[in-house]
Amino acid sequence: MVLDRVGSVLCRIARVFAGICVMAIFVSTILQVFFRYFLNSPLSWSDEFARYGLVYLTFAGSSVGVYEGTLACVNLLVDKLPLAAGRLVRTISLIVTIAVLVFLLYFSIIWVVEPSSVNQMSPSMQFSMSWVFFALPLGLGLCLLQCIHQLMGMLSGRQEQ
Repeated sequence: MVLDRVGSVLCRIARVFAGICVMAIFVSTILQVFFRYFLNSPLSWSDEFARYGLVYLTFAGSSVGVYEGTLACVNLLVDKLPLAAGRLVRTISLIVTIAVLVFLLYFSIIWVVEPSSVNQMSPSMQFSMSWVFFALPLGLGLCLLQCIHQLMGMLSGRQEQ
């Protein structure tokens, strides 16, 4: 189905992006160690770059966790319920999660584009902090799409969880 393919493609894109973030963090950290201890001339931007890479890695990786169902959750009560009641609770949980994600996505977009974010500059690399803050709506949007994918799968009977 098209929806399954979209969810899978979004997950693959997020995985690749997360892998790029890990590599960028690794390379910038290795460069920082080399320049600081071997050349005795530390880089001013590498720590900041690694920090922002970790932010993007976290938010992009969260959508992979949503797709694969590997985010931490407590299913003790839901697992003890009868099958129909368990499905109902999971469906309600997904609907509430989608509502919260929509709320957070809306306000995170407003936060990213407001002048205080756009005009704020990063300390070392001197670019707009709205690029860093954009990780939040990006991750929330990807998680929202994956939750909608799961909800559609549950409502159509294709997915159990």
